[in-house]
Amino acid sequence: ISGDATYAMGRWVAGTVTRSSGAETLTGVDSRSYHYLAVNAPPAFPASGALTCDAGVFTAPTYVSGGSGTGTTGTTSGSASLSFGAGGATVSGSVSVTASGSAGSSSLNSTASTVTNTAITGAYLSGGTGSSVQIGDAGGGAYLVAASYAATLASGARYIGVAKFRCA
Repeated sequence: ISGDATYAMGRWVAGTVTRSSGAETLTGVDSRSYHYLAVNAPPAFPASGALTCDAGVFTAPTYVSGGSGTGTTGTTSGSASLSFGAGGATVSGSVSVTASGSAGSSSLNSTASTVTNTAITGAYLSGGTGSSVQIGDAGGGAYLVAASYAATLASGARYIGVAKFRCA
């Protein structure tokens, strides 16, 4: 959906995907999709400081499992802040997902200890709500908060997507 010299992000819903298990065809008429967000790693984190982040850019989240399964996409909003200290880069914030009249959120609260570290929150890796957060270089002293997230809505439906915030 968007990108520049510092990042690329989008949602792929139609075409052929080649995986280790073989080729898979995405039809664009069901909930199967691949979300992607690529950023450049910063050369180093500042020793200290706090940055203000923009309102963010999001892919349309897609239904994965649980709940009634009505609606294959939803809408996302969110907020983030970024600070630096002895422990690395600390992100505070969340993303909120709404789909088919139900809502849920996922925390981004995490700390990346190094420029190549990915911080995991919640039950992201075990099929629940959570996120995977990384820090990117936006150039000119600005940074990107890049997150892949999963949110379980009140209906029990689980949605996934990616979010990008620019912080300066």
